[in-house]
Amino acid sequence: MTSIRVLIVGAGNIGSRHLQALALFEKQLYIEVVEPNETNMLGAIAKYHKIENPKGITHDIKLSRSIPNEQSLWNLAIIATRSNVRSFLIKDLLEKQNIKHLLLEKVLFSKELEYSEIGTLLEEKGVKTWVNCSRRIYPEYKKLKSILNKSKPTELTVEGVDWGMASNSIHFIDLFAFLFETQNITMENCELHDQDVENDFILFFGNLSGKSGPHKLSLNCEDGEEHNVGIDIVTEDTIIAIDETKGRIIISEEKDNWKPIESNFSIPLQSQLTNVILKDLLDSNHCGLTTYKESSALHLAFLEGLNFSLNDKNYYF
Repeated sequence: MTSIRVLIVGAGNIGSRHLQALALFEKQLYIEVVEPNETNMLGAIAKYHKIENPKGITHDIKLSRSIPNEQSLWNLAIIATRSNVRSFLIKDLLEKQNIKHLLLEKVLFSKELEYSEIGTLLEEKGVKTWVNCSRRIYPEYKKLKSILNKSKPTELTVEGVDWGMASNSIHFIDLFAFLFETQNITMENCELHDQDVENDFILFFGNLSGKSGPHKLSLNCEDGEEHNVGIDIVTEDTIIAIDETKGRIIISEEKDNWKPIESNFSIPLQSQLTNVILKDLLDSNHCGLTTYKESSALHLAFLEGLNFSLNDKNYYF
């Protein structure tokens, strides 16, 4: 059996993309995929086999319906389930297995108590944990961060139609924190409408604003049939417009008489990222994603900014 071991819990859409990325890893892996839904499992394996390893390596893969009981050491465990079972699965996983690095999908949890409970457990077990808000490891956003003048008041606006505000706002809150190197974010001025619950998961649209020091964040999402989202970053002398779907960025600066300069803005897929994250963890015991502690603070700021509480509800993000 190979020495590099990866456990994936949840093989739905995002879990299958993690598995696809691991197909690219250039050292042999032992991968165990836990997924009780047969349709999801078959779909994930089909996606995996569409990927050709650049060095012709064949990984060892085992399929399971539940977290294994026999204890082993795992270099990386990924929990890619929905938020309603994530807390339970983390507890079950850490009771049964020895995990070196843990990668969690977002939104982490809907109940505030779960953040402290899981945080305490992770510290007790000594498990280094990251949350998969991945924009901060995109090369284009790292490049953009290097050219932003963080001392100038800046507004970051995310605006569009049906971009999944309930589940995806945390991505943009995390991006805001990354670009301006802050964890002290206050979310306020929440105006939500068309709240709905679908299969126990909440959906909503509207506006949510936040701030950190001189910087402002504005999230706007409207209901509609056509999905689209744009990201604008505005300072007194620079306007940056990003269209991730089209892979384009337009920068206009006062010093150039606001002449728009358009260029490519390449966005990697999750199926191109997990292998890179694993390599970083093996090489340095670190990766560029948000730590659990940092992400918990951002998640809680998001939850506190909403004009309703989920603590006494039975639905989730």
